[in-house]
Amino acid sequence: MTQSKNIKKHILKTIATLIVCNLLFACQNGASLFSGNYSYKTSGNTSVKLNDTNNNIAIEMDEIGQMDIKALNKNKNHNDSIIIIKNKLGGDINILTAFAKGDSFWIKPYNIEYDLTISSTTYKAEVVVNGNGEMYDDIIVLTETYNGVITMNDEIKGNISSDAITTVAKPNK
Repeated sequence: MTQSKNIKKHILKTIATLIVCNLLFACQNGASLFSGNYSYKTSGNTSVKLNDTNNNIAIEMDEIGQMDIKALNKNKNHNDSIIIIKNKLGGDINILTAFAKGDSFWIKPYNIEYDLTISSTTYKAEVVVNGNGEMYDDIIVLTETYNGVITMNDEIKGNISSDAITTVAKPNK
């Protein structure tokens, strides 16, 4: 009987330890959930409408790079502030700020500028980006919208927009 009680105590201690460990890891959310170094791929289409034509031109986006996410601080509403650094392979670095809650985050709108060539004419795209992301297991999916103008010699030549730019990021291990 004593051996049976000892086995039961050991089993209960093991189960309690497993429950505590599970709760500690399951409670990771907000900034702590997203913090890390990732490889990412961004894809989607933007639509360009030039002022001197009635046609919409679809421009495919395709970029890869490294993304670092770091926790900044915790505010009174239990939303964690994070900074996202997207380092495009062979290109620009974009620094975003966002707040995270649970397994989701919302980025603060930010501006990007880039050169855009259409039919051998180069324009400057000036875009405001909005978006949000979610964690699925260890994969981050970021969905962004683009709205802005394209210019040449400081003159607005058309509009650019998209509601379907998707970035998928996997942790570097």
